[in-house]
Amino acid sequence: MKILVADTNIVFSGILNTDSKIGQILIKAPGNVEFYSSDFLRTEIYRHRPKLLKINRLSPNELLEIEALDTHKITFIHEDLVAGEWLEQAENLLQDIDPDDAPFLALALQLGCKLWTGDKKLRDGLRQKGFADVLNTEEVYALLQKLNG
Repeated sequence: MKILVADTNIVFSGILNTDSKIGQILIKAPGNVEFYSSDFLRTEIYRHRPKLLKINRLSPNELLEIEALDTHKITFIHEDLVAGEWLEQAENLLQDIDPDDAPFLALALQLGCKLWTGDKKLRDGLRQKGFADVLNTEEVYALLQKLNG
């Protein structure tokens, strides 16, 4: 079993293009892969729904269907269920990168798994600080190929 925490930009990318590699990973990932995300992602989707509607040129109902499709394999964990020590560690790592990503990194730290992000600044910044458990989409794709090879 492989566990990954998906951040906001990954899910937004999947919503914007379900046929993309990201969209297909989120929708068709095999059963031996579990996705988690911070419940904060739901807030982000709701807050940015008007922008997503405008970009996708979909009806509100069509967008809701795509959101459901792209998030149906994600288990959402409320931020209150992430131990303070992990949130503090995430905030310290991200203070000069992007503090808004702390809920996702904290969840990955607590679960002992990798963070999946399309945010190059986040990924590179974490790696420069010695945090290697962060993957881009190509790395996730390769990992899934290896798991199901």
